[in-house]
Amino acid sequence: MLIYLFAGFVNFTWSDTINVSKNPGHSAIEPAITLDSTGRYWVVWAEDWQGGPTKMMYAYDDGDGWSEPYKFASIEGEMMANNLCTDKSGTVHWVFGFGNLYWCMYKDGKWTKPETLTDKIIERGVLTATPDGRVYAVYYTYFGVVYYRVYENETWGEEHQLIRDAWRLPFAITWDVKSRVHMILWNTDNGQLDYTVYDTLHGWSAYEQVSDFLPDTTEGGYVGDGDICTDRDGNPHIVFTPAGRFDYYLTYRYYDGKKWSKLINLDQYKVAHIGDIHIVRDFKRRIIHIIWVGSSKEDTRGCRGIEYLQVDEHINTRYKRVYIGCEDAKKYLAPVLSPDGYYDVVFVMDRDENYHFREDVYHITTRSVGIEEEGVNGISIDVFKDSIVLELNREEYVQAELYDNKGSKIEVLYTGSMLKGRHIIGFDRSTLSQGIYFLRITHNGKSETKKVIVVE
Repeated sequence: MLIYLFAGFVNFTWSDTINVSKNPGHSAIEPAITLDSTGRYWVVWAEDWQGGPTKMMYAYDDGDGWSEPYKFASIEGEMMANNLCTDKSGTVHWVFGFGNLYWCMYKDGKWTKPETLTDKIIERGVLTATPDGRVYAVYYTYFGVVYYRVYENETWGEEHQLIRDAWRLPFAITWDVKSRVHMILWNTDNGQLDYTVYDTLHGWSAYEQVSDFLPDTTEGGYVGDGDICTDRDGNPHIVFTPAGRFDYYLTYRYYDGKKWSKLINLDQYKVAHIGDIHIVRDFKRRIIHIIWVGSSKEDTRGCRGIEYLQVDEHINTRYKRVYIGCEDAKKYLAPVLSPDGYYDVVFVMDRDENYHFREDVYHITTRSVGIEEEGVNGISIDVFKDSIVLELNREEYVQAELYDNKGSKIEVLYTGSMLKGRHIIGFDRSTLSQGIYFLRITHNGKSETKKVIVVE
């Protein structure tokens, strides 16, 4: 058995919840989250108040905490799509649907005016950006047809139709390191998941069924939800939920470069409900992260919570319930993983106040202890504006290197022996352009990494 993951777990500690939306509105629907090249997080959502116009909202966090929520526009109608991505130049792209599908981007310090991507009535729209600079928008219409458009050279190409031999709803879309686009779709004819991959030479591949039902879910069974990611070798990994009449399951499958694996049933996490499921790649540690909204069968109160799972190469798992709410029902979950291992999740919490439902968007942050912990290996590291301060418990050979966010080495800041005690290494950020960098300190045969954000 071959899975392109790193054998070994990463310990995470979760922050407190932070209310991003602060809204008095009736709903905060379908949040989406992305991370741009400067290290700024973006969250977008839609909210309305007692049936009035829907407000398109956004907020950002540039390292100093979340901004106030800003209204982008007010639109009549029900929101049917909301998705974010960041292209290789750091531009944030946003698609949202109110009947038709619209697109805008954050460029030169402001959002552009929304542009209509299609005048067809859509039910779902998804978005991804590939390393070669293209942005792909895929959407499903009420007439059962899937279309896509490609953004390159600062313009959107023509609308194209995917193969149609059954009605299919796009579930999730992602990219790989070879700039291919991978997508899973829900086949409405049989309730299963189909997979297709796109490259610029061959176009979209033929649909391939990648899900199946478990033995005790065949009666009235269907796939409830699913997501897809790729590993650092460009191979897809999927997670989905075969749902029976009474039970939901968590099932995992991967492609090893030659063939798809057998279905791997993570049945110890069988729950009364699973929804808004996501799978996220971790290129640095080659571990798969799975997160979803669920309610445990053992919990007679029917409380829903945020469930989190790591999966290693031996299909060993580490489970954690991140958040539990009994009076508050959660829905609409979206995560993002930053290059240095920060794992951020945005979700909606329902609150019943004064007989009116009020839903707030919250933001949860995870931090990788393996990256951030200090002092446990005989060294402590502090990074300042113009210097790096190391505190050693014993004499060691130390190397300090600076990398950009693509993993390319920029400069060796120091290499040589250091005595026990406090040492200062000069560090001039003024020579660096705006963006994310990583400081790697190697000592005693081990490496520790620090994120450095440079803002003009």
